[in-house]
Amino acid sequence: MSLAIRIFVPYDGRFRHTGRECNGAPGRPRRGRGTIAAMGAFRVDRITGPPSPLLADGRPLAARCHVARRPLARLVGLLGTPDLAADEALWITPCAGVHAIGLRAPIGVAFVDGDGVVMRVVDPLPRGRLAAVRGARAAVECRAGVLAAVRPGSRLAVG
Repeated sequence: MSLAIRIFVPYDGRFRHTGRECNGAPGRPRRGRGTIAAMGAFRVDRITGPPSPLLADGRPLAARCHVARRPLARLVGLLGTPDLAADEALWITPCAGVHAIGLRAPIGVAFVDGDGVVMRVVDPLPRGRLAAVRGARAAVECRAGVLAAVRPGSRLAVG
């Protein structure tokens, strides 16, 4: 599979294809699969089930927590989501490591064990960085700053 980057120039408020790709070969933009416009189909709220509240030691931390259990949801994660709201989170299970490569904003991550006990909190995780914890069963991603009050030993739960 080859990846070609298309070059577009604005014209009359719309984007038109210049007829050249990065390698100089003529081509037309593909519609649907493989375009940036299709990334909206991979938003976290579209590839996971209905959200539930995220609780930290019984107190609400985020009103909408999406749980990524299926392989596609875990693979895409937050890449197709423009930005998380302050009351939104993503629980990825199973997961022992995350990255912020390709994200538009920094995020906060809490790694939890099988019982939901926080093992490590990385808040903020800057764009382009990686974080992992050996033995973690899940990772909870939130907007940067939301997990500031969560400490190792706290218990996180969905629902």
